[in-house]
Amino acid sequence: MNKVRRVIFGLLFLCLLAAAGRLYYLFEVEVTPSDDVLVLNYHQINTRDANSLTVRPGNFADELDYLTEHGYHVISLDQFIRHQNEGATLPDKPVLITFDDGYMDNYTDAFPLLKERNMPALIFIITDYIGTQKNYMTWAQVHEMEKNGIEFGSHTLSHAMLSQNDPKDAKFQLETSQAVFRWQFGRNARALAYPCGYYDDTVKKLVKEAGYEAAFTVDYGPVRPGHDMLSLQRVPIFGCLDNELEHFRLRIEKVPALSVLYAVRTKLRDMGLETLANYVPIP
Repeated sequence: MNKVRRVIFGLLFLCLLAAAGRLYYLFEVEVTPSDDVLVLNYHQINTRDANSLTVRPGNFADELDYLTEHGYHVISLDQFIRHQNEGATLPDKPVLITFDDGYMDNYTDAFPLLKERNMPALIFIITDYIGTQKNYMTWAQVHEMEKNGIEFGSHTLSHAMLSQNDPKDAKFQLETSQAVFRWQFGRNARALAYPCGYYDDTVKKLVKEAGYEAAFTVDYGPVRPGHDMLSLQRVPIFGCLDNELEHFRLRIEKVPALSVLYAVRTKLRDMGLETLANYVPIP
């Protein structure tokens, strides 16, 4: 009986919020030129791999040009942190571009396109993998990029799913990655991206103690003034799709609607209604 009740409530919840999301589409709701920041989340940029985390260089170039042509302004991590902590002014429709992991193609394929457009970006690197693992950047490449407008944050020492580990192991991952940053850059990393989005209150406390000023999740949505700096939302950008630029447009212009739908899907999964959650439409 309880299971039936949960399914009924889940269906009602899904229908109501899906309808609300549909209204956002119908009335062309867009992210307004306000204090909201869109933090875009990329992974790989290449022509080799065919998966959802890989965007083709040509499509990436089109997406960067779309931002410029539609009045978005790409900002740096420092601008973002000063805005969130001090209320510093940002240009209209601010966007922070981020990459997770530190793949080699971030240097060979993404970097030239960003540099050509004078756009900053933030790359979260797995510090143990840099210069040691095939398909990941070298430290020489990292330093070259840093001299040309690209900033770097931590993706932990070895891509550890922090809240799934013993707190002592999570502490080691966070603090040792910071030690690598001090060795390579002479300073701590200011920002962290949680591998696979795994974090909890204990992890957030450890992140703060390790000296990070900001930490990014894989939760979908804009960042608004006053948002918890250790659970910042992003907008994941996927590749290898039909009409990829249209998907990109929807994901950045329909954030209010899509963040509602994402919340619905997450809630259904938390309720154990995985099948229903899979029906929630998110481009």
